[in-house]
Amino acid sequence: MQPLHGELLLEAWERGARQNALARAVVMLAVADNGRTRDEWDCISLPERDAELLRLRGMTFGDELRGCVPCSHCSTRIEFQASVSALRQRVESMRPPTELGWQFGRYRFSLRPAGTRDLLRAAEAGDARRDLLRACVAIDTEDSDEALTQCEAGLTEQFNRLHEGAETQLTVRCPECGAVENADLDIGRFVWSEVRHAAVAMMREVHELASAYGWTEESVLEMSPARREMYLEMARHERFA
Repeated sequence: MQPLHGELLLEAWERGARQNALARAVVMLAVADNGRTRDEWDCISLPERDAELLRLRGMTFGDELRGCVPCSHCSTRIEFQASVSALRQRVESMRPPTELGWQFGRYRFSLRPAGTRDLLRAAEAGDARRDLLRACVAIDTEDSDEALTQCEAGLTEQFNRLHEGAETQLTVRCPECGAVENADLDIGRFVWSEVRHAAVAMMREVHELASAYGWTEESVLEMSPARREMYLEMARHERFA
């Protein structure tokens, strides 16, 4: 896996901008790691996907993660920071088995973790939760609809247990009212927001240097960040001198 710098950053932004929020997570991973196809990334479990997203985020933007959430009591913006490596270690420690099997009455169930493709398909369905369960479960009976109806509550409980590692929560305290909030961190959305911001900033730098020196986008993107920053400083100095 490579960090999303230079051309890879712009490619991830360009491809992700045409996708919905669910698909952007695997688009970024597919751009950064050509060892797996997009289809393969679509099928890996959600906890595994999030662990890889955290690895990519650390490689691209560093280990410190900063953000903010609104206080549900007084609406104050609560700033937080977290270690990407610590979050990744937690997600990996909760990585689910490839399959979970159990017996309930006369039915034998086998449940696999959901992947991004399952979420995308379920989001298009009339009953997203039931369709997601149906996609991930195999039932040892010819009348799977009846078994699913009778055992849906227990199946949902097992599904939630299997996907504990896909939920990342941060506990923060409001500096104004002192309320404690459990903030859900959507890793895919968070990393995409950073990629989008960084890509826009990169394109502004390309525009500035191309305007000042006549360089192509490719030549600017091939520069190291330190060299590009130095040329930007010189171009701005000349412009305002």
